[in-house]
Amino acid sequence: MAYCRKNFLNRKALLTIEDVKQELIKLVRSAGFESSNISPKTPNGFHGTGDRRSLSLQEIALLKAVLTAGLYDNVGKILYAQSVDITEKLACMVETAQGKAQVHLSSVNRDLQTHGWLLYQEKVKYAKVYLKETSLISPFPVLLFGGDIEVQHREHLLTVDGWIHFQAPVKIAVIFKQLRVLIDSVLRKKLENPKMSLEDDEILQAITELIKAENAK
Repeated sequence: MAYCRKNFLNRKALLTIEDVKQELIKLVRSAGFESSNISPKTPNGFHGTGDRRSLSLQEIALLKAVLTAGLYDNVGKILYAQSVDITEKLACMVETAQGKAQVHLSSVNRDLQTHGWLLYQEKVKYAKVYLKETSLISPFPVLLFGGDIEVQHREHLLTVDGWIHFQAPVKIAVIFKQLRVLIDSVLRKKLENPKMSLEDDEILQAITELIKAENAK
């Protein structure tokens, strides 16, 4: 309780999130997927221990790729704005498929200024349109799990869903289109045979290594 008060957290809400997580784990297992080891509950009602190691950059990249696959429609491009005053904090503005929005003031990304893409959980409208629960993501998950890929050969431009643009050689589009076909084939087999193990699947291992490699530095 002291930790929750110190960090302005609602213990009841955290316990609810934990219960939802456990229900999702059960659903994943019932579908035939194996989850990683879950440490036992601690006296405060949560799973895990205080000495649990932090996720590596590659593991975080995989987690973000999974989130992108599930929340792809909630992708936005950061509208980078460079201030002449380095001490000035500019609001992070994002271009979404439905128009411009601002990262919510409660987000750690509210002042983020970089070239890249954001994934968000929720969009709300007050005086402005705000994005809540945001994460910075990389191009590979968008190319793997996004909408249709179109290629403008002369401009060396890849377009996803008609509005997400990447400057890259045409062969990159060919590679990612083929990877999508392979992913679909694995998912189709899994749906036909839910008990089929994917642990040693070569296609998924290759996809995993690709996502890790993008974030190796």
